[in-house]
Amino acid sequence: MTERILGTGIKRFYRKPELVQADRGLIAAQYIPGQPLDDLRKVAALAYEGEAAECVLPSGTVLVARYTDIPDDYLPRPDYAVVVPRDWLYYSESYGSLGDDTSAGIAQFYEEVPGGS
Repeated sequence: MTERILGTGIKRFYRKPELVQADRGLIAAQYIPGQPLDDLRKVAALAYEGEAAECVLPSGTVLVARYTDIPDDYLPRPDYAVVVPRDWLYYSESYGSLGDDTSAGIAQFYEEVPGGS
């Protein structure tokens, strides 16, 4: 399903082989202010009711992604990921959730899939 909507700026990452095999990986796009948000919005839309928009604050611009978290033991509730410039918005294929991380943080546990966009 995800292969149909991925854009050129979206990358796929899989958990490094020596780490947990059950993790299906991440689909991510890097947030760079001033660049089109299309890929970031596509990543956000992978989560249930996911959406993303820039938020201009006096201290700087951030990307805010909102989605509906549906935990196993509680009612659905809104959840958010706040992405600072140059960090990544990701969709976890294992958990169906959105998150944010740095390039180094992703590289610590994941490898980019060549041609995985």
